[in-house]
Amino acid sequence: GQFGKNHLGDRDEHLPTAHGFDEFFGNLYHLNAEEEPENVDYPTDLEFKKKFGPRGVIHSYADGKIEDTGPLTRKRMENIDGEFLDAA
Repeated sequence: GQFGKNHLGDRDEHLPTAHGFDEFFGNLYHLNAEEEPENVDYPTDLEFKKKFGPRGVIHSYADGKIEDTGPLTRKRMENIDGEFLDAA
C-alpha cells in the first residue's frame, strides 16, 4: 500500500490503487491546497466547492472502493502522520 501524500492527480483513475497498489490512504495535494477552504476569502458556493475544491483524505482499495475520510484541515494536520502510521 501507499500511505501519505500522492501527487499524481486527484481523479480516481490517478489513485495508486488504479496503478497496482492494493491500498492507499493519504492526501492528494500539497498541504496548503487543503487549507484554502478554511480561508475567509474562499468561495462558499457549493457548486464551486464541488467543481474546484480539494478532495479529503482518501482511503481506497484495489477492488475499487474509495472512501473520503474528510478534509485535511489545519487541525487534522497536527496528527495526520499518526493516522497514516496507524493505517499502515
